[in-house]
Amino acid sequence: MRVIVVLVALALLAAACGSDGSAASLNGLQQDPSPQVGEVALPDVLDGGASSAMRAQSDELLLVFFGFTSCPDICPTTMATIATALDQRPELVDEVEVAMVSVDPERDTADVMPRYVTSFVDRARALRTDDPATLRAAADAFGASYLVTTDADGEPDVGHSAYLYGVDDQGQVVVTWSFGVTADELSSDLSTLLTQS
Repeated sequence: MRVIVVLVALALLAAACGSDGSAASLNGLQQDPSPQVGEVALPDVLDGGASSAMRAQSDELLLVFFGFTSCPDICPTTMATIATALDQRPELVDEVEVAMVSVDPERDTADVMPRYVTSFVDRARALRTDDPATLRAAADAFGASYLVTTDADGEPDVGHSAYLYGVDDQGQVVVTWSFGVTADELSSDLSTLLTQS
């Protein structure tokens, strides 16, 4: 299976720094204004399909990643980076939730998704929907992109942006990390953000 990575230009992120200069100490990027995603909700197959809002619990952070379980590189690398970052800062484990949203729900069934996400992070949310409009609206709220087509051999061909989003308890995307952020950088940012909250 061939995987195409769709790189989305985040022009607003180029400014990076908020008016108070707080972004300068982060490895991730911040947008001004911050995208509001708190009204977005998707079914969590680990919670019996209950609706899961894209917001952290009070004084916590929610990490959101759009990907798919058959991804050979970007998705497992990102999930492993999250797991390593949390291992490095065990004091943060109870303050950081992780949610992976499937952009390939046809293959990422309710049986497949939970095994995949929990193989990286025990408390992760496994979010999927069979409604294309609902999935598209969720991705658009974050500025994430994806495309699922079929290649010449009839195999699924999935392209997706490779960003990791940090969402606060107000439902705001407070930081966006590009693919390639290291576990050290991520754990440092998580610690900084949770200290500021």
